[in-house]
Amino acid sequence: MREGLRRDFVVVTADTVLDRLLGASQAPWRIMLHPAQRRLVAGNRNGPVRVLGGPGVGKTVVTLHRARWLARHHGALPGRPVLFITLNDAQAADTRRDLALLCSPAEFGKILVVSVHSEFPGRDEGERAIPSQDVHYPGAFRAVVVDEAQDIDSIGWQHIRRILLQNSRNLFIAGDLHQSVYEPPAVLGGEDIDACGRSHVLRVDYRQGEEIRALAVSGFKGRLLDDSLLGYRSVAHGGLPLVIDSPSPEEDVFCIQQILRQHRVAMTGSLSSVEWERSFQRRVCVIARQPLTVHKALDRAGVANLYLRSSTSNSDDHPGIRVCRMSSRLKGLEFDLVILVDDRQDFSISSPGSLAGVSRTPCLSNRCMLLVASSRARRGLVVLRRVE
Repeated sequence: MREGLRRDFVVVTADTVLDRLLGASQAPWRIMLHPAQRRLVAGNRNGPVRVLGGPGVGKTVVTLHRARWLARHHGALPGRPVLFITLNDAQAADTRRDLALLCSPAEFGKILVVSVHSEFPGRDEGERAIPSQDVHYPGAFRAVVVDEAQDIDSIGWQHIRRILLQNSRNLFIAGDLHQSVYEPPAVLGGEDIDACGRSHVLRVDYRQGEEIRALAVSGFKGRLLDDSLLGYRSVAHGGLPLVIDSPSPEEDVFCIQQILRQHRVAMTGSLSSVEWERSFQRRVCVIARQPLTVHKALDRAGVANLYLRSSTSNSDDHPGIRVCRMSSRLKGLEFDLVILVDDRQDFSISSPGSLAGVSRTPCLSNRCMLLVASSRARRGLVVLRRVE
């Protein structure tokens, strides 16, 4: 990390100071490397490396720092010798933003960031990207870094292997089968990519409290897809997730307004409306199957919001709470408060006041989506459950 960031330490003497710090840009937090992650970043490898782990353990942070190390290592080569592949255009934009903050200009200039959704066109948010046989990349790559690897299908991996055969044996993969937004999930390492002896599991969640983490993984109890969730734990505790019964979309909007009022009081105290709108609203996200409906309803109710479409940047410059579809667009995002609209009872959430997880086992795709959606929350999670 740049020396300037290392020097920016602040001694917090009051809760109000902490709240204002939390209201500032989250950019430095997104690239912070914890000690357990640091050992995975540097050094030459004898073959593909695979990093697994649940939400919040820092897989993406590790890929960013690995890409930076590779850019330094191959800095004398012309062009951009490091290829960074992620899932969608929004993630690619976020990756470029974070790499620009992490890297020097010279290092950043050695990395090409692409998304499978743009490089392999013709797919939308609900379909796994499949590359055409005509896709090619200019120049020679000495290393390839892949994030969200679980959502690249077998044909995509064939294309990555062609790149490696032509240019490099240095492949760094990060992913989590339990967070696949497609069914069935790709088998990491089962696509003729041998990471035997070079596979690592990160098990410490730095993002969310134990209570939210427990709900997020509850659908996989006794049904794990691999051992990456064994021993998976959070370093912090927080409030219990809440379940609110909501009979209609109109009631959803009313509930969201009430939740926002309570959240503002709890998080910001006496902050002015200008400070709330500038800093804290964007830390709240409503996640729904029908986000456009929610977006329009919030507009009519006068609630400032930004609909995060597949290509919309989640920049700190955009005011308003966020509204996002239950899709791959959620990957890489995190918020202080998440409001999850379960309008079809896809997740079989147990009754209000006794939230310990799912009351029955949903299908695999819904279990994965519950994990992805609820694990976007850092400090608070509210589920709006549809009732007849």
